[in-house]
Order: sequence, then structure tokens, then C-alpha cells
Amino acid sequence: MVWQPVEMITSQWLLSVSLKLNGEEYSHYTLIDRRRQKSTKFSKYKHCLQKPVAEKLAMLKMLRGNYDHHFIGSWIGDRQLVVALDKDEYNELMERLSGTNTGTQGKKPRKKDTE
Repeated sequence: MVWQPVEMITSQWLLSVSLKLNGEEYSHYTLIDRRRQKSTKFSKYKHCLQKPVAEKLAMLKMLRGNYDHHFIGSWIGDRQLVVALDKDEYNELMERLSGTNTGTQGKKPRKKDTE
């Protein structure tokens, strides 16, 4: 595995993911805004990722360094990786965390009673 420093990632918004020794993800992700020097920790079980962000995360986990790290993200150790987000992806995740947009992945609309 080739280690690449986080400073090489051009995105100002990142999603940090840690892996356990067995390769599974920990139950929390960290959303990072490098401009404001602010981070937000959230449960991956309560808040779902958008499809493009989930795909970037999967690519990083599979390729382990054979990718363009400026676009997708980077491994910053054996069990820590960051996914590069664009402004829209970051803002949508922040909306989901604040409760204004909960996302639709895995949720079905409720049926209304018509009596």
C-alpha cells in the first residue's frame, strides 16, 4: 500500500472512515470542513450516505491506492481513509445530520389510511 498525505487531496470537504482490524467500518463517520476547521461525527446507522459518496467509499476500499487521489480520496494509514466530497455532497450530508433532509435510501413511503 502506498501512503499518501491528506494535504494532497484538493477537496475542502472530507468524510473520514476508520476500519476495524477485521476490515469492517466503525459505526461512526466524521465529516470534515477544512476551510472552517470543523468536524462533525455521526452514526452511519442513523444517517445514510448519498449514492455517489457511498460509491467513492467503496472504490477507495477496493483499490487501496490505485486511483486518482485528488478526486476520490486517500488512505492515510492501514485502517483510516478519507473520501473527498464536493460542496453539494457536503451540504447534503449536513442537511441530513441537521434533520432537514433524512434521505430516502432504504425507506418506503408510509401508506395512508383511506377509510
